[in-house]
Amino acid sequence: MRIQAARFILVLLMPLAMFWFRGGIARAEESPVPAAAAAEGGTATAAVAAPVSPTASAGLEETPAPEPTAGDISVIVTGLRSERGVVRVSLYASPEGFPNDATKSLVSLQAGIVGGQARVVFRGVEPGTYAVSVLHDENNNRKLDTNFLGMPTEGVGSTNRAQGRLGPPRYEDSTFEHGNQNTHLKLSVTYLF
Repeated sequence: MRIQAARFILVLLMPLAMFWFRGGIARAEESPVPAAAAAEGGTATAAVAAPVSPTASAGLEETPAPEPTAGDISVIVTGLRSERGVVRVSLYASPEGFPNDATKSLVSLQAGIVGGQARVVFRGVEPGTYAVSVLHDENNNRKLDTNFLGMPTEGVGSTNRAQGRLGPPRYEDSTFEHGNQNTHLKLSVTYLF
């Protein structure tokens, strides 16, 4: 009898688990447009002027300044149901630990919640392939809380609208490319309960 009851509960909760990995998880958006221009809905171009050196004014050949090798990754988290706790955002450069073990992430940051949103910026990130996971740690206990079936009871999210099958999304489904310019991501948190 207990086995049948457990199967019945599992069958009822499966659609909720699938929802966790579908709706509300945002796709990575890369934008070379400065944030101020993007906020106004316009486009902008930025010119970087190199400082004038004494060799240039003396008529000697000047070598161009090297291209920047790192950019920032800014993450805006939306869809937060309350301002309790903090939002923990982790940046992963490999599948190890993704998405729930922030100790194995490249960098993990936290932010307060204001107006249903939180924002973090990973500074000076080298170009490469990355994935981001988000946790709304409502009770601020520094971990993802789950129910007896292992399903999250706090808000979660990841890049690229990645979907897992009876578990969290895979790193390979959540990756995005970060170049030497700034990358802007907008992720929405999903709650199962």
